[in-house]
Amino acid sequence: MILNRLRLPPPERADEANRPVLVVDDNTAMLKIVSRVISGRGYRVITATNVADAIAALDAARPPVVILDVNLGPEDGLEVLRKAKEYPGVSTVVLSGTAEGRILDRARSLGADRIMGKPFSIEEIMDFLKSVLG
Repeated sequence: MILNRLRLPPPERADEANRPVLVVDDNTAMLKIVSRVISGRGYRVITATNVADAIAALDAARPPVVILDVNLGPEDGLEVLRKAKEYPGVSTVVLSGTAEGRILDRARSLGADRIMGKPFSIEEIMDFLKSVLG
């Protein structure tokens, strides 16, 4: 089952228990770094490395925030963004290592709440999370 592969570390604060953040990146090193920082600040983190796992996590957990690398190897990460925006109230951060305007324009047109280039500041992500989740 796909959900068995998703990591769900316990929250540090009980009030964050129902506020998972979905982090999607095919680069496992980057995924671990972002996940550790976010979970270390009290948020529960769900991770996915591909489109299928990310969509399964969206359907199962309905996270209020998705942090998404749009370049998921051969897969189109914008499929995850499209799916996330089907759920009311889901806020999205799109990360991109490319400055290709076409991809970023599509992300904007699909409703990305914030677009950040790589490398990005972890503090930028944390500020976004605080603005959305409190």
